[in-house]
Amino acid sequence: MAAGGAATRPGVDLVAPGTSIVSAAYVTNASGQPQDGYYYTSLSGTSFAAPLVAGGAALLLSTAKSAVEFSGITNEATRSVVIKSVLMNSADKIAGWNNGQQISAGIITTTQALDWAMGAGRLNLNEAFEQYVYGTRGIPINASGLGVSVFSKGWDYGTVAMGMGNDYLLADQLFAGQQISVTLDWLRRREWDSRLGTSGDYLDIAQAQLDLMVYRILEGDDQLVARSISPVSTTQSLYFAVNDPGAYRIHVGYSTNLFDLSGSYNSQDYGIAWSVGTVPEPGTILLFLTGGAFLLWRRGLVSFCGWRNGA
Repeated sequence: MAAGGAATRPGVDLVAPGTSIVSAAYVTNASGQPQDGYYYTSLSGTSFAAPLVAGGAALLLSTAKSAVEFSGITNEATRSVVIKSVLMNSADKIAGWNNGQQISAGIITTTQALDWAMGAGRLNLNEAFEQYVYGTRGIPINASGLGVSVFSKGWDYGTVAMGMGNDYLLADQLFAGQQISVTLDWLRRREWDSRLGTSGDYLDIAQAQLDLMVYRILEGDDQLVARSISPVSTTQSLYFAVNDPGAYRIHVGYSTNLFDLSGSYNSQDYGIAWSVGTVPEPGTILLFLTGGAFLLWRRGLVSFCGWRNGA
């Protein structure tokens, strides 16, 4: 599953435990008779890792369809790109994880987005639930040119037009050492090809090239801090520690199409999830107390995030 090169996408999006998985079982002895007291066993393999991820997705879907917090946004919350972005963004970065981030012209840059063998990392359902339920949820604005303030954890189902972008301003000032994790997912445009009749298949019509960037908001020109610009994937991902305290925004841009057989593809839906780690221990950070309110609102961006669906 490993790969390499800027024009290659990673082989997996997410990994999950697949060794010594305890499963319900009816165990028999050497004679084929029931063995009293054995109703479970330990098994290993990818056949057990894959159902864990599928089960995690099902739990989030069930929550969206039953919890009062999702009233009015169930359609957005159950989109596959939203579920995928939340599960990936909340994954644990285990030993050896590396998405090829490097410093280029002072900017954290990855053209890889994910680890070649581990994708976004190892499934963490507790953290996925936190991001899905208790952060910003499904902003009720779905158009290019979006500018909105959001909590330190959350997700959105959005739309962006070619040549434009959407901005998510983190409402809280960040401190040096805080970890930012952002994951952006979208799908290729596919249509049913009926030229072969009942034996037809889906045909890939177009794939948008979306970019994921994080800016530090400054008086004057904002500073580009990090960018995920994988040229062939339908996922962009960033995971890095903040160096400078201040106000930050996440930017989703639509630069071009990887391919477009229709000749007119110019609007792309996406799912995005983000989280910011806890503030470092006192004494390890320089408190940043002045200028925050002005920097956060100087662009006149849309209201504070407390108005949304009880979030």
